[in-house]
Amino acid sequence: MFRWNAGREGSSWLIAILVSLLAVSYFTWRNRTKKPESCLTGEIERTIVGPKAGTLDSEVFVEMWVANRCKTSSSADIFTLDIEGDELGVKTEQAQIPLELTLFNPTTHAPILRFYASEALYKKTEEQIKIGATIDGWLAFRAYNATPDQLLAKGVEYTVSFFDARSTLHTTKPYVQPGAKRYWYLYVPGHPSGFR
Repeated sequence: MFRWNAGREGSSWLIAILVSLLAVSYFTWRNRTKKPESCLTGEIERTIVGPKAGTLDSEVFVEMWVANRCKTSSSADIFTLDIEGDELGVKTEQAQIPLELTLFNPTTHAPILRFYASEALYKKTEEQIKIGATIDGWLAFRAYNATPDQLLAKGVEYTVSFFDARSTLHTTKPYVQPGAKRYWYLYVPGHPSGFR
C-alpha cells in the first residue's frame, strides 16, 4: 500500500513538472515571436508640393501628427517619407525648415503659408511625448527627379516612418493624393526661401 501511494505521488510530481516546463516554453516562445506593440501612431493630414528651383526635383511639405498611446513617454525621431505610385519610385531626403519660410501664390504673389522651424515636427518631438498626448507639426522633404505633377497625381501614396525611443519603427497609414487640388507656390526675392 505504501509503495503504491509513493509511486502515484511520484507520477503526480512528474506530470506537474512536465506541465510547468511546457508552459514556460510556450510563454518564452510567444514573447519572442510577439511583435512589439505599435503604440506610437501618426497620420498625414495634408501635403504641399512645389518645384525645387533650378533642379528636376520637388519640395514636399507634410503636415501630420504623432500620438503616444504607449504606457510610458516616448520620443519620435528619424522621419522618412516614402512616395509610391504607378511606375513611380521616389527617393526623398528630409530637409530642415529655416527659422521662417513664406510661400507665395505664383499668380497674385500673396503669401499663402508661413512655416516656422519651431513648428517642425522633428523639433517638437525631440523631447518625450507624454502618455496620451498628440503632437502636430510640419516636415519638409526633397524628392529627387520627380516633378510636382508626378507627386500630386491621383492615387500616389505617401507614408511617413519614424522611430521611437526603443528604436521600434512606426509607419503612418498611407495618405492617398486626391489628384484634384494642386498646391503651387513660389519664393519671392527678399524673403527667406529654400531649406537650410
